[in-house]
Amino acid sequence: MTRATHEVNLSFHIDQGQNVMRTLLLFLIALSAFSVAAADRKPLVLAAITSQQAEIRAGAQAGTGLYKDMPARTKEELLSRQSAVLTVIDGQTSSDELSEEERLLVFNDLEWIEVAINKADSDRMVCTREKALGSNRMQRVCIARIGGAQ
Repeated sequence: MTRATHEVNLSFHIDQGQNVMRTLLLFLIALSAFSVAAADRKPLVLAAITSQQAEIRAGAQAGTGLYKDMPARTKEELLSRQSAVLTVIDGQTSSDELSEEERLLVFNDLEWIEVAINKADSDRMVCTREKALGSNRMQRVCIARIGGAQ
C-alpha cells in the first residue's frame, strides 16, 4: 500500500470513530433528558390534597372569604366534585397508587375546584386520554378551556 492509501484508510477510520462518538454522545444526551423528565414527575402526596380540600369545604360551607359571593349552584358543584375526589383518593397515600383514569379524574376535578374558587375560567386545564395517531398507545392530552367552555 502506498502512503496515500494509508492516509485515506486512516482518515476513513477516524471518520467512523467520530460518527460512533457522535452517536454515543447523542444517545447519552437523550438518555439523560429522559431520566430528568422521569425524575421531575414526583407523585402527589394525597394527604395534602385531603387537608386542602377540608379547608376549602369548611370555607365554602361557612360562606366566608372567597366563598361569600359564590353562587349556590357553584358551591353545590364544588362540594360534589370534592366528594368525588375524596372518594377516589380515600385509603391511598400517593398518586402513584391511582390508575391513570383516576389520576385524570382527580386532576380535572381539582382544576375545576381551583377555577371555581379563583373565578379564572380561562386558566382551566382539562385532560383526557387519547390514542396516539397510528398507535394503540394511550397518551394524556391537556388543553385549556377558554371562557368557561365545558
